[in-house]
Amino acid sequence: MSKLTFLKRWLRSRSLMIGAICLLYTISLLVPYLFETESSIAFHYLRHLLLSIACLALVIDCLSCYRQTHAIYHWLDQPATALPDLATFSPSNALMAQRVHELALQHEQLQAQLTKQYNDQLDYYTLWAHQIKTPITALYLLVDQLPSEQSVAPIKQELFKIQQYAECVLHYLRMETFHQDLVLQQESLDELVRQTIKKYAPFFISKNIQLILDDCHLDIVTDAKWLAIVLEQLLSNALKYTPKGAIHFYVKERTLFIQDTGIGIRQEDIQRVFERGFTGFNGRMNQQSSGLGLYLCRQITQQLGIRLQLSSELGKGTIAQLTFDECNIVLE
Repeated sequence: MSKLTFLKRWLRSRSLMIGAICLLYTISLLVPYLFETESSIAFHYLRHLLLSIACLALVIDCLSCYRQTHAIYHWLDQPATALPDLATFSPSNALMAQRVHELALQHEQLQAQLTKQYNDQLDYYTLWAHQIKTPITALYLLVDQLPSEQSVAPIKQELFKIQQYAECVLHYLRMETFHQDLVLQQESLDELVRQTIKKYAPFFISKNIQLILDDCHLDIVTDAKWLAIVLEQLLSNALKYTPKGAIHFYVKERTLFIQDTGIGIRQEDIQRVFERGFTGFNGRMNQQSSGLGLYLCRQITQQLGIRLQLSSELGKGTIAQLTFDECNIVLE
């Protein structure tokens, strides 16, 4: 705090006292006129002596308050758990500082406990997500040994879903350290789209959903792994909520469109589908939505500098748009 700012605040806080001194001094000047008497020299000197004492008291009070304020601001610049020199504080400020110090220590202890609990949970769920991959892989091997390929396909699809849910948990946990796992380089959007479609090809076949893939050639600077997560999640949602019809991939300017002919999204839900845990009407009816997929997509796209938008018409389908702004990420 500057000295001028402090002086203004001090004058404001002492305005009543200063006003009272000025009033008393004015009354002492008017006494001889009110009582039609001549003021003696002794009264004259006494009046000025009292005024001098009052002004000196104000100056001392101002300097004392300034030292107190300076000491408090200096203390606030230190770690909250550092106990200040209470000898430099007034009794009331010393009690306040002591209490603040105690609360800061309690806050630090609670913060340490919460951090430990969070890290323990993070370690547990990360371990679980990794361990669940082992039985999934084993089930894939067992399924491949079954004789009938026609009866095996639905089982493989369900295993694939389980695997994707486990991967989603891992991706969600890794968002805390997103930038530590970021590799930016020039990528082909068309190649990333084709890899995603190939991964979900069995679902197109089993649901008899038509794929329309236009030219998606666009060179972008991004992290291929994280963008692939977004593409997979958007395609998974399109397949999940499209009982019949087609899914169309195309690019206009620097925007990728993923358009389906599914059941669509209610207008009251469209603004909230990116919230964590929000499932909406479709999710409650389908009972297969976790409310994390689109939330994860929004978090990833924001980090990658990609604009993600959804537009939908109930009963006619949904369009997901990924706009790659060249100015958002610069490849060094």
